[in-house]
Amino acid sequence: MTENILETIRKGVQDFVAPEVRQIKADLGGLGAKVEAMNSKFDSKFDALHAEFDALRSEVRANQQALMAALQNAVLRGEMGTQREISELRERVTRIEDQLRTLRQ
Repeated sequence: MTENILETIRKGVQDFVAPEVRQIKADLGGLGAKVEAMNSKFDSKFDALHAEFDALRSEVRANQQALMAALQNAVLRGEMGTQREISELRERVTRIEDQLRTLRQ
């Protein structure tokens, strides 16, 4: 009789718990699929963001190189302008010295 009571209790627990366990497993499977979908979506968004950063990095490098080239050109132009100014000043000094020599004679 005790066995019958235990068997009845076990059967009652199984009848009540088994469907709940199956439902929980099904719910977990559905959650797993949702997590995988979110991971896939996250990966694609991350890849797109990574590509945008790469493009931005390339653009910044190109702008930096253009700026450096412009700066070097400006420095060279400045040096050439300075050379011209020095040359003009030398010519003026030479003329002034010639004029002074002429006045002294």
